[in-house]
Amino acid sequence: MLALAGLAHAADSKGGKFAFPLHASANHRFLEDSAGHPFLYVADTPWHLLTQLTPDEAEHYLAERSAQGFTAIQLQLVPEGADGGVTNRLGEPIFLQPYDLATLNEKYLAHVERILRQAEQHGLLVAMNPVWLGCCDGGWRDVLKTNGVAKCGAYGEQLGRRFAANPNLLWLDGGDRDPGPWLEFVRAIAEGVKANAPAQLHTAHPSSTHSALDVYAGEPWLDVNATYTYSTDHVGAWTKQFHVYQRARLDFLREPVTPFFLIESTYELEHHASPQKVRRQAWWSVLSGAFGTALGNGKIWPLRDGWERELKSPGTRDHAVLAAFLRARPWWELTPDFGHQVLTAGFGTFNDTSEPGGDDYATAMFGANRGLLLAYLPTPRKVTVDLAKFRAPVHVRWLDPTSGKITDAPGSPEANLGPDDFTPPEHNATGDADWVLVVEATK
Repeated sequence: MLALAGLAHAADSKGGKFAFPLHASANHRFLEDSAGHPFLYVADTPWHLLTQLTPDEAEHYLAERSAQGFTAIQLQLVPEGADGGVTNRLGEPIFLQPYDLATLNEKYLAHVERILRQAEQHGLLVAMNPVWLGCCDGGWRDVLKTNGVAKCGAYGEQLGRRFAANPNLLWLDGGDRDPGPWLEFVRAIAEGVKANAPAQLHTAHPSSTHSALDVYAGEPWLDVNATYTYSTDHVGAWTKQFHVYQRARLDFLREPVTPFFLIESTYELEHHASPQKVRRQAWWSVLSGAFGTALGNGKIWPLRDGWERELKSPGTRDHAVLAAFLRARPWWELTPDFGHQVLTAGFGTFNDTSEPGGDDYATAMFGANRGLLLAYLPTPRKVTVDLAKFRAPVHVRWLDPTSGKITDAPGSPEANLGPDDFTPPEHNATGDADWVLVVEATK
């Protein structure tokens, strides 16, 4: 497990693990477990785990991710790019007849359930896609059309019956594409699952720069919203992208209120992404009201050679810091400071366009009975905090988002006398200049 100086995991439930199943909180801002503990979604995306790893390799992967503070993984039941005869590492095909949704192989389903049970034992939620639409040429869109709506519905019903007893399952419908003409097939599968596993929640994976509710609005099976975008400087995008903080703000302000998380953004080892960029989008999302975020890695999502080394990647390190820090604090009681009422100056440039700019924007949240402010600064600058907004004298600290080390701000005030200025240290442990400002009431 990564060593994180100054941090400790809060016990979300007995033994620090969540008590599945999950449900929406009373205010619909986040998910919580059956014991009422808020669930911070920190996911990895080993999309092809079910077909690419042996049972022993899967156990190693799940144990490692759980120990690092991850709380969820995102999987494809029927992997993108696979042909109709694809098998798992045990040689068990998904379908007994290639491309025929009516011929699911019970041996493969038993393999999937074994992985779900292993994940549950490690305290991990599994967000599982039933069949991937695909952004490009590798999806199963034509297969859905060939099978037809009725067979898609029956396929969903079979999945719902087979996995209804797995409490740590979140269904992730669609798959890297807006549904468009395939909506009737996605709907049939989702409704089939829901009819047979009504307690299990559903979200959906659209095409960037959309959120699930942009393209599945009005679908009664959709319980959880998911945000998908890259950044305005994204390399290789088919359409211009928006910053994570801009899309997250739109999802937070939606009515009716729906819990949302960042389901995908720039992956490590792809699109020339720096560790700071991957780290930045995670903090931007959770400090804009998302109840969590997902890490992607160019070797882990397809489980290519060398994936084991990536379990210690910079993104792993940084998401472990985020998870440990937030789970030790009442993150669910915070509200985004969109109006800059608490972080009143130095917040940078908010960019709500798809044009370049706004990489310096500082997202901030305030609350916990006027006792906590968190602000992520992608770049160094002096910021102003209105300390009069706090209920009691405060401690002002800086969190290094790469090491987890927390240090006191020089001259940290003890009295709430109004606005005061704070400047982060010059460099964090990796030589970058991003920091998290932490202002906490002393009592």
